[in-house]
Amino acid sequence: MCEETIEEHFMFEKGVRYADLKLKENVLYIKYNPKKTNPATLRKSLTNIGYDADELLANKKAYENLALCCKKGSKCEH
Repeated sequence: MCEETIEEHFMFEKGVRYADLKLKENVLYIKYNPKKTNPATLRKSLTNIGYDADELLANKKAYENLALCCKKGSKCEH
């Protein structure tokens, strides 16, 4: 669920060509057009849907709205 949510979100983000979340690695790979976006904007976008992005913390309200299995420390199967 988390993987689908994040990848779908970035498919609508300006300048993003590809997004692939590797849950086991806890890494999000994004291919983007640097003329249309940048890493800081992409990190901020991730926080706006409820996830931490490197040193940036998730938007609290968006985090509260995540499915239980997408929250920190969850033991749900992905």
